[in-house]
Amino acid sequence: MFESFGRSWNLMKQSFSVLKKDKELIAFPILSGVFAAIVIVSFLIPIFVVESLFDSPIIYVLLLLMYIVLYFFVVFFNAALVGAAMIRMGGQDPTLGDGLNIAFSNIKNIFLWAVVAGTVGLVLRMLASQSKKNFIASILVSIIGAAWTLLTYFVVPTIVVEGVGPLKAIRKSKQIIFEKWRETILGGIGFGWIQAIFSIIAIILFFIVFLFLPFLAIPAAIILLLAVVFIGLVFSALAGVFSAAVYYASVTGENPDGIDLSVLKKS
Repeated sequence: MFESFGRSWNLMKQSFSVLKKDKELIAFPILSGVFAAIVIVSFLIPIFVVESLFDSPIIYVLLLLMYIVLYFFVVFFNAALVGAAMIRMGGQDPTLGDGLNIAFSNIKNIFLWAVVAGTVGLVLRMLASQSKKNFIASILVSIIGAAWTLLTYFVVPTIVVEGVGPLKAIRKSKQIIFEKWRETILGGIGFGWIQAIFSIIAIILFFIVFLFLPFLAIPAAIILLLAVVFIGLVFSALAGVFSAAVYYASVTGENPDGIDLSVLKKS
C-alpha cells in the first residue's frame, strides 16, 4: 500500500515538474471552472424561478441539456490542456494558443463526446438518487460509475491525437487501460487520494484556527475555500498532464519528456 502511494507521489511530483515548465496550463482548468459555473447558474436559475418545471417532463430535457453543455466546456478545456501537454511530451514548448487551437480543431468530436458523457452522467446521477434507500443498489451504481470513469480515462487524449469519435475513442481508451493498467490506477486513483489528503489537511488547519483563534474564523473559511479550489485546479491540471504522458508512452513506445514512467517497474 505504502509502496503504491510512494509511486503515485513520485508520478505526481514529475507531473508537477512538467506543469511548472508550462504554468499557463493551469489556465485551462480555471477556464473550465468558470464556464462550468456560468452554465450551472444559467440553467438552474430558470428551473428554480419557474416552480412548475419541477412537475413537468421538460425539467429532464433541461437537465440533459445542462449536462451536455457543462461537459462540453469541461471536455473542451481538458482537450486543450492535454493537447498542450502532448506538445511538451514531445520536447517542445506549448502555448495557450496551441492548446486552444488543438481543442477547436477537434470541436466536433468534443461535442459528440460531451453528448455521450453528459447523457451517461445524468443517468448515473438519477440512478444514484433513486438508489439512496437501497444499500446494495447504491454500491452497484457507484461501481458502474467508477468503471465508466476508468473505461473513459484516455478518451480525451485519443480524441485530441487521433481525431476520432466517441465510440472509437472509448475502444482505444479501453485498450490503453489494459496495456497501462498500473499507470492508470497509480496515476488516476492515486492522484485522487493525494488530492483528498491535501484537502483534508486544509480542513484540519481551518478547524484548528476556528478552535483556538475563533475571531479569525471568517477569513480562515475564505482561505479554506480558496485553498480547496486551488488544490482542485492544480490536480485537474496534473491529471491532464499525466493522462497525456501515459497516452504518449502507449502510442509511441517512448518515455514522455519530463515524466519517467519506468518508476512503476521498480520493485
